[in-house]
Amino acid sequence: MKVLSSWLILIVAIPLIGVAGPAPQEEKPTYWSLVAGTGGVPSGHLIVRIPPGRVAPSEWDLKWFVSIYTPKGLRLPLGCIEDGERVGDASQVILKLPSGTYTIEITRPPPSNKPMGVFDFEKGKWIPSDQEAIFVGKVSVPLQENQVQIISITYRNPQAMSKKEGNSTTHLYTWDNFSLVPSGGRAADLPQKDPKPYPLTQGISLEALDRTQLVAGLKIKEGREFAEMALLHLQQPPLEPIFAGLSDKSITLSWPLARVLVNTRDARAVSALAGVLQDRSNEAQGRAPAAWALGELGDARGLEALKAALHDPDIMVRNYSVLALGQLKAPGVVPFLVEATRDTEGYTGGEVFVTLVESPGIYYLTENQSALFAIKPIPSFTVRINAIYALGQVGDPGAVDYLIGFLADEDSQVRLVALQVLGNYDGPKVLEALKSKLIDQQSVRFIAVHLLAKRGDASVLDSLDKLARHDPDALVREAATGAATRIRKRLQRPPRPAPK
Repeated sequence: MKVLSSWLILIVAIPLIGVAGPAPQEEKPTYWSLVAGTGGVPSGHLIVRIPPGRVAPSEWDLKWFVSIYTPKGLRLPLGCIEDGERVGDASQVILKLPSGTYTIEITRPPPSNKPMGVFDFEKGKWIPSDQEAIFVGKVSVPLQENQVQIISITYRNPQAMSKKEGNSTTHLYTWDNFSLVPSGGRAADLPQKDPKPYPLTQGISLEALDRTQLVAGLKIKEGREFAEMALLHLQQPPLEPIFAGLSDKSITLSWPLARVLVNTRDARAVSALAGVLQDRSNEAQGRAPAAWALGELGDARGLEALKAALHDPDIMVRNYSVLALGQLKAPGVVPFLVEATRDTEGYTGGEVFVTLVESPGIYYLTENQSALFAIKPIPSFTVRINAIYALGQVGDPGAVDYLIGFLADEDSQVRLVALQVLGNYDGPKVLEALKSKLIDQQSVRFIAVHLLAKRGDASVLDSLDKLARHDPDALVREAATGAATRIRKRLQRPPRPAPK
């Protein structure tokens, strides 16, 4: 039996908490039967749990996501184990399984199930964070008929700290010697009730479950989320039945399913996604991921559907459509994006947009880090902000004058986004515009300094030297010093002595 060990630190700024994947709430503990039907199959029980005697700090509040691999290698999601200060019923997942050997995988869900990301100034764009679960450990366990096996999630020295800033709290969790420890159990460890049938194995044996059955699971309410997560981990998901289901509307497009299609990079997905986006009889919750996926695929055949979606009645669809137009980098889209910057409707509900207001504005890294970034939900809470961002991504020089114009906007968020993406363009006008923002508010000055470190020449050194000596903000002074050093190294010029 294999025992896994690891050491991990997790730091998360959490304006909201989400769970990646299905976590059944109808019964505690989670108790699934993956045995087809009711009779005749030799079976046993597998319990994955936090040991009852485990002691953790008062602030300890984690979740572990549990998955199982089928005999054909499919990864099936099972649910979350609650890992808090106190160990209770929700601290275990219990499985009734046919006899055999099973691999159990434990992962850490991301802090939010909404699209998040970081802005990388070196790349000049938002880099979406990976919403896949973070791998922690895996173990294989043999299970005989009528046997109860226990896998204990153990670790040493758990520590938890938190710091509240405004409406957002940063949590830090540390532990070491993470292990999955198999041991024998007893019938008394099982709940005194029947397990709930696992949605994807009703009427079919675990050994027979295949990719086609996963697609069939997309069509049933109880199995959809489980099937989506299982499909996400397939290198070659069965696309034809998915396309057919989207066409006849027996399958609804969701964010995980859109990611499945994007991951395949299959050109046939473009027409299927464009069809979902253009058909307004589809729910907006399906049209929005269709727009996002068309941008991720980067195929110009999705252009007309995205242009039309700029007039969609749903703000979320319009938000993702302008972002997708920026990714396509197709000729002639600047006028459409400029028109979209006049769309100032804000989203008044929904976690994606609320968190933009609640989360801290910008997280700064030093010159020694590879990326300076802000953590934000994607998209922003107005179409206007996203359209400005898209103007910076489309790569059309015709967007420069519009972006420079936004640097004078009274809204600081508009100025910040316009400044960030203006750094994707070159030329004397761009350089002068960046220099003009060295006298703006602190966050704008800071960003301007870092962009000048990439784009600046000898003409900006005096301004940077003054900021390095006299700016009231220590972060700006540090950034200006680093930017001036970077430019001088590029120009091979020594620093000017400070005046006496």
